[in-house]
Amino acid sequence: MRNRLTFLSALLLVSGTSVPVGAAQSYVTQDRLNLRADDSTSAKILTVLPKGTRIEGLKETKSWLYAEAGKRRGWVYKAYVREAERKLLGVKHISQLPEMPMGCEITSLTMSLNYKGHRLDKMSMAKQMKYSSRFDPTEGFSGSPYRIQADHIYQSIFPQALIKTAKKYRKDSSVFTGASSVMIEREVRKGNPVIAYVTYQFKAPVKKTYRFNGKAMRLVENMHVLVVSGVDRQYFYVTDPIDTHSRYAVDKTTFIKRFDSTGRMALVIR
Repeated sequence: MRNRLTFLSALLLVSGTSVPVGAAQSYVTQDRLNLRADDSTSAKILTVLPKGTRIEGLKETKSWLYAEAGKRRGWVYKAYVREAERKLLGVKHISQLPEMPMGCEITSLTMSLNYKGHRLDKMSMAKQMKYSSRFDPTEGFSGSPYRIQADHIYQSIFPQALIKTAKKYRKDSSVFTGASSVMIEREVRKGNPVIAYVTYQFKAPVKKTYRFNGKAMRLVENMHVLVVSGVDRQYFYVTDPIDTHSRYAVDKTTFIKRFDSTGRMALVIR
């Protein structure tokens, strides 16, 4: 339930007089639409997008949108696109409590795998999870998910270790650390839940020095893990294993700020 800072981050570079689009906004073309090399009707046409094509907005000017369509990027005229609708995944809520007060990671993985068609329970999944005898969350769960332990133990399992359990069931799942908000939205809109390391109740991070793997590291003590299970223009929707609600909305600015503060650690379950 606690996290490490990393150097990984995904940067969206915006140049010239462009204004960044609201975080991770998707659009749909309303007619056949030219994807151009520049924001001009005289610019080279890279491809023609069919009506109903979903595109990811990256930056915009007053009349034009620079967007990603599949593996191509280019400019489209904004008058011919509309904002994509809200996307919610049917991730069924499972509470980590009372059995695992420190088991948000494995409970979030269980919820995500069940959404993909498996029938798993959090307790059996906790037994399958890798543990670290050296209390190193990069190797496996440090300590026990079943109880709160001494302050010097950083009770968590990081994505590079948790992915081993995820891949037993969904081999295309991957570590998603460093993902941008655009990348998270893209995966959710494809129907893939994202397990995100943020802060408990999205409060300001509280940092403390921990030692593992022979190093002292400044970590976020109040880290928490949950499932990103929906998105629209303004909000990410999360299914939180420690919250009583099945799902709640978090404005994108707050989500990104807390996701950044814990090192942008994540997994995507495909």
